[in-house]
Amino acid sequence: MISIGGLSIGLFALAGVSIGWRAFGGLALGHSALGGCAIAKYAYAGNGVAYGTVEASGRQKEHLIG
Repeated sequence: MISIGGLSIGLFALAGVSIGWRAFGGLALGHSALGGCAIAKYAYAGNGVAYGTVEASGRQKEHLIG
């Protein structure tokens, strides 16, 4: 359900590398992702890179897939 650690997989994941429905981390993959490199349906990367199918927001690079 909730995962916290260096590599986390779960519904809510918080880690250096996180995979989950809501993922937060350095590399975040999921439905909604927030991190340095975010890849998701809704991707948010403050100063990093965001790749998203619906919405992408990142300072360095934004890209919509699909």
